[in-house]
Amino acid sequence: MGGPGGQHTEHSFAATRWTLVERLRDGDDAARREAAETLARIYSSAVYAWLRRQGYRRDAAADAAQAFFADVVLGRGLFERARPERGRLRNFMLTALDRYLVDLHRARSREQRCLGWRLPLENAEREERFLGMCNGEPPGAVFERRWALATVEEALRRCERHFVRAGRQAHWRAFEARILHPAVTGATPPPLRTLAESLNAATPAEVASMVQVVRKRLDALLREVVAETVTGEKDRGDEYRRLATVLV
Repeated sequence: MGGPGGQHTEHSFAATRWTLVERLRDGDDAARREAAETLARIYSSAVYAWLRRQGYRRDAAADAAQAFFADVVLGRGLFERARPERGRLRNFMLTALDRYLVDLHRARSREQRCLGWRLPLENAEREERFLGMCNGEPPGAVFERRWALATVEEALRRCERHFVRAGRQAHWRAFEARILHPAVTGATPPPLRTLAESLNAATPAEVASMVQVVRKRLDALLREVVAETVTGEKDRGDEYRRLATVLV
């Protein structure tokens, strides 16, 4: 898929309409596995946040999220049953989660539920810090906010991987120091001259150019992630504009 300014991402072969879901239905085993892992990575934190806001304790929320992904998302092929005409994918999934919790008392062992998949909630403390910034927002609003952040995180992950694989780690380090770290921590961005010295760049202008290259790639990747889970040209545009504000 093409992005602004002729950007083409590593997933440019993919269609622009719920591509991850389509890969779950029609892809080979490797493609289905990759699609399932990507969707789980994007959604797991939002599910955890929603459960915590519903009053679940940390361990209980993690267990319930684990069971939901294993039993419903993977075990019952939730995403494969999703259809664009039913609305946004995350809303379809949140409805299924709400229904699933009613049946969560079923006595099944964790080994039976996992089906070889471990929910990627590797940093519970980070998730708790996020919840602490939500200021008493209702579960649905927290789910939406965490989903938006997770979507941006997925685009950032793909962007970093792209530059590392291309042997242009300095580009990513420049962007991380100049844009990403200050956005996350509130710190003042380091001067371009300082970055030029640490990255062995010829001039501060070269560092500024490197940062712009990464920003363009990230923009294309954010559009890619949105296109993979949102159908309809207008909805994709609305979603992209909403998520792009996270990167400002």
